[in-house]
Amino acid sequence: MVNLQSILNINHTCSRHNTCILTKEQNQHPRKLVAHSIKGAMVSRVLEAIFRHPMQLFLMLIVPVVIGVSVAYVLPRSYQSSASLWALRRYEIIGATGPESDLQSTPAETQVAALSELLQSRDFSLAVAKSTNLQSTLQLASTDPQLIDDALSSEITKNVTVTAGGNNLFEITYKNKNPQTAYQVVAAVVKQ
Repeated sequence: MVNLQSILNINHTCSRHNTCILTKEQNQHPRKLVAHSIKGAMVSRVLEAIFRHPMQLFLMLIVPVVIGVSVAYVLPRSYQSSASLWALRRYEIIGATGPESDLQSTPAETQVAALSELLQSRDFSLAVAKSTNLQSTLQLASTDPQLIDDALSSEITKNVTVTAGGNNLFEITYKNKNPQTAYQVVAAVVKQ
């Protein structure tokens, strides 16, 4: 086995393989010498890259900011309104054999299932839509009442979401470009 001290005391000469002559002082602390030369090389490369290509560095830093701001400016704004409700008990279903209850589901999950089914019905969704000013935000070109009712019902059915948030907590959420309309729709779903 070769002694580490004997290797460190050997003086190397510079050659085409980038080895240099080490003094006795440098041989005593070779790790410091290597670490110092690596740090110095890294710092010099970074500074060289910055000062050699300042315009590219400037563009690299500014272009993502400009793209982000322009996307945020161009995208339409949307507002989300939500209401969290507490379910006291499971929703019971009256079947042919009497009241039935899903004992595996939480009270929130049964309320979510019942409210989701109600939102899919045309009468309930129209009652919610007509109690708000939702029609003004849809910008409908038609004056046919049937087409307007279809659009209102579709908007409520597709965009009002009901999710369970725990054992007894569930949430009703709606997004719209008008914050008052978003609030009115969620409030109307809760009141209905």
